[in-house]
Amino acid sequence: MTRPFIHCLVYGATGMFKTRFARTFPPPHLVLAFDPYDKLTPFLQRGDVVGVQDQFYTQQGIEAVDVVDPTSHNVLSRVEYYADPDPEQPTAYRKFSDRVPSLSSEASQWGTIILDSLTFAQNAYLRYDEKVLNKGYKDPRLYYADLKRELVAQLLSRFVWLQTNVIVIAHVSDRKDEFGEGLLRGANAVGQLIGELPAGYGETYRAHVKGAGKERRFALQTQADNLWYAASQINAPDGCEPDYEKLWENWGK
Repeated sequence: MTRPFIHCLVYGATGMFKTRFARTFPPPHLVLAFDPYDKLTPFLQRGDVVGVQDQFYTQQGIEAVDVVDPTSHNVLSRVEYYADPDPEQPTAYRKFSDRVPSLSSEASQWGTIILDSLTFAQNAYLRYDEKVLNKGYKDPRLYYADLKRELVAQLLSRFVWLQTNVIVIAHVSDRKDEFGEGLLRGANAVGQLIGELPAGYGETYRAHVKGAGKERRFALQTQADNLWYAASQINAPDGCEPDYEKLWENWGK
């Protein structure tokens, strides 16, 4: 049975193999990277890293590298870095915002488009809003209102309609969202987006660790319980290994 492309929100604490999980998705990957350089190692270690010489990236001021398979010479991943080495003069989010509209026309060129991570993307937007867009706000809550509108425009409007596999990587929130008669935890997102983001992503997984000692293993929660947001339209096995192929064990059954 033909597999459809999937849109996945994966969240979890630091060190839960979220980026390694994303790496298992169909290549070539386009990685929109807000995380620090060394956090992208799971992609970079898979082949030869070559700087991208392209007029588009030069004009946009975006640093990009290709990870090339040393045998086939195919591009496995392209990593675009959105960094603010000087937080007083932020440019990363502006470059990202200018870049995103072109993704819809090139989505078919990529096996998977990955945002890594939502946490650092939010931080980049807040810096840009405070230092560039709206320096004069007296109430700091206005910056967070701006951030929510921006994330809705990008993650719940543009990203959800991209016609390829999509993964948004996030950290776990320390807040809880009211759901039915209980409170659930989910992705670290501004305001009520903790509960709204899963509505746009058919695959919402919590990356976590099960067991201890020699029994310790990384796993994905793919079904919601009374504590955590999770869901799967493809019926991915609850508690499965964080690997793209493992997601499909129940497909068609």
